[in-house]
Amino acid sequence: MPILTTHNLSTGYRHGSAMTTVMSHIDVALHRGRLTALLGQNGIGKSTLMRTIAGTQPPTGGEVRLDGRNIASISRREMARLLAMVFTDRTMAGGLTVRELVSLGRQPHTGFLGRLGENDRLAVMQAVESVGIAHKIDTFVAELSDGERQKAMIAKALAQETPLIILDEPTAFLDVASRIDTLQLLSHLAHTTGKAILLSTHDVSQTLLLADELWVVTAQRSLLCGSTEDVVLSGAMQHIFGSDKVQFNMLKGDYEVAVPQRGTVSLQCPDAELAYWLRNALARNGIAITPATPPSGVPLSAAPTLTITATSPTHITVGTTEVTSVAAMLKRLNQISDIRYQISDNSSLLTDNS
Repeated sequence: MPILTTHNLSTGYRHGSAMTTVMSHIDVALHRGRLTALLGQNGIGKSTLMRTIAGTQPPTGGEVRLDGRNIASISRREMARLLAMVFTDRTMAGGLTVRELVSLGRQPHTGFLGRLGENDRLAVMQAVESVGIAHKIDTFVAELSDGERQKAMIAKALAQETPLIILDEPTAFLDVASRIDTLQLLSHLAHTTGKAILLSTHDVSQTLLLADELWVVTAQRSLLCGSTEDVVLSGAMQHIFGSDKVQFNMLKGDYEVAVPQRGTVSLQCPDAELAYWLRNALARNGIAITPATPPSGVPLSAAPTLTITATSPTHITVGTTEVTSVAAMLKRLNQISDIRYQISDNSSLLTDNS
């Protein structure tokens, strides 16, 4: 049974008697032991959806059910035992130690005075150990790196001991290594603790590797949901951005700039890594890679007349001319005019003078 479901949910804002709907007809579910990622462009309504699901913003229609009950009927104290949230904003708890910050997650379980018992202290220690910062437990939050600070906030949510954790862009202020580390941690926690974890993020490539489920908000504000691979293969990722300048590469699992195609060449390279970066250089400059022999039904005249052969980064042959770098390959291509791959007279493939 899902820990959270929505039924014909609409999100938005009320301004007196006026109402602005951001998204509507939302029917989704969050399951225990699964990491779900919410993807969509900025300003499309992701945070509004997450606040509505978390009960901090009322829906404009429909309902959210948490643990089988309408969220509107659940008291704040009960909510705090069912759902923990980690927000995008940088924490202002710099004057607290990690132990003190994580201990705040025990408030729903302590008495009026907030005194920690033995079980509470054990929950705090288990939480910091789970995120890998037990050695920092008596360090002030202000002295932590951004990645460590985010782990401390996740530990606080774990100490709250709820079946559902919602995180609004938890990797927003982190460097690449810390973003990957945080996403790996959340995937591990979902699978090992049995919690349902929902996060919003813009880290598409890593999310596609680690998330079990995707919620994709399209440019038209419709919500497409399912297992990660099913959503990707359905073509949903092409509809996140309403722009022809950005396209989703199904083979790379990430977005890239749509460069106008100027022509085609054939590429022969036995080294997979070298071939990848040669394709990258050519694609960036509007050159598509096609087979030397055209597919059945395609006229022979449509085949590219130029072949690039490479055995190493310093041994690349453009037609019959050998060059010693990728930059030199691009420069040589820019000098050739009588090939299938065409460049306008005033264009240049190389911006430097190498």
